[in-house]
Amino acid sequence: ANTRAYQERTHVHRLLVGGGLKMPVGRDDLRIGEELASHDIQLGTGSWDGLFSVEYAVRRGRTAGGVSALARFNTANAAGHRMGHGLSTTAEVFHRFGGDSLSFAPAIGAYMERMGQDHMHDMVHAGTGGTTLFTHAGLRAWWKGLSFSAYYQHAVMHRVGHMMTPTRHRIVVGLTCNLNNKNT
Repeated sequence: ANTRAYQERTHVHRLLVGGGLKMPVGRDDLRIGEELASHDIQLGTGSWDGLFSVEYAVRRGRTAGGVSALARFNTANAAGHRMGHGLSTTAEVFHRFGGDSLSFAPAIGAYMERMGQDHMHDMVHAGTGGTTLFTHAGLRAWWKGLSFSAYYQHAVMHRVGHMMTPTRHRIVVGLTCNLNNKNT
C-alpha cells in the first residue's frame, strides 16, 4: 500500500509485506580439524526455512523514517538440528539528497537480532540463542532502477548463549534492482 497516489498529501506512507522460503543451499558440514564447526558459523543450515517480512515507512519531503521486521521460522536439517527461530528488526531515519536520476541518503538507526534456542532431535540445545542490539549507520544510493546500500553495525549489547559466537561489528552491503520503477 502506498499513499503516493493522493494529490494533496503532506506525508507519503508505504507498507510492504512479504514472505518466502530459504532453501538449504549453503554447506552445513564444515569442520575445524576433526570437529564439526559451530552451527551459527556454518555457511548454511541444511534446512528449508520460512520467511515473513513487514516494513512501514513514512516520508515528508526528502526526510523519511521507517521500521521493518523479518521473522525466520526454521525446520530441522537431515541430522536433526534446528536453528532457533529468529526475529530481526530495524528502525532508521534518513534524508535524501540529489535529483531524480541520482540521489543518496545517509541513514542512522538501530538493528536488533533475536534468536531462539537451537534444538537437536526436538531437545533444547543449551547455550544457544540470544539477543544482540546494534547501532546502525550507512548510506543508500539510487540510480535509475538500482538501489545500493552499505551499513556499518556496531554491537552495543549482546546477551547470547555461551555456545554462540558473539558479533561485535559488521558491514552489510546490498544491491536492489527495481524492475518497474514508474512510480519511484
